Amino acid sequence: MDDRGFTLIEVLVASVIGAVVLLGISNFYLSTLRLGDQSSSQTFLQRQASFIIEEMARQTRPACDLALNSGCPATPSLRVTQPGATGCDGPSYCFYRSGDQLRELRILDSSEFNLLNGSPVPLAVTTFTAELPSAPTARITFELRDNFSNSMKFGTAFSSRNSLP
Repeated sequence: MDDRGFTLIEVLVASVIGAVVLLGISNFYLSTLRLGDQSSSQTFLQRQASFIIEEMARQTRPACDLALNSGCPATPSLRVTQPGATGCDGPSYCFYRSGDQLRELRILDSSEFNLLNGSPVPLAVTTFTAELPSAPTARITFELRDNFSNSMKFGTAFSSRNSLP
């Protein structure tokens, strides 16, 4: 061999090795991006569940009456009635599942809210149950799913600070 440069075989072998290395690096980069998106999605799922639990607790703590499937648009549901001017006649709230949404209905003014709104990733509720194991405690469980097919179950028990009639 003389000093004229690289042979065709050497260039082809170097190109194949370079392509394999670049393919591996790009695959690693894309996997890292997907993992980061999935991790962020799970974080949003947990944050939204915390928001939902806090909203339900905020309405349940001052309640004077808790009822299952009473006057709410769907079952299972939890109806929470807060004290009013003359006893247990204050505002009422219903928490229930409608399709893939978790809803809060404020009966006084008929306003309705999807408790899954506000998350930067699409979320859906797959299960929702409400129980009254012992007065004045309500137990709620629900499962949320994100757009990466991650799902998590959440459950909590709420206690009213006011006595039930």
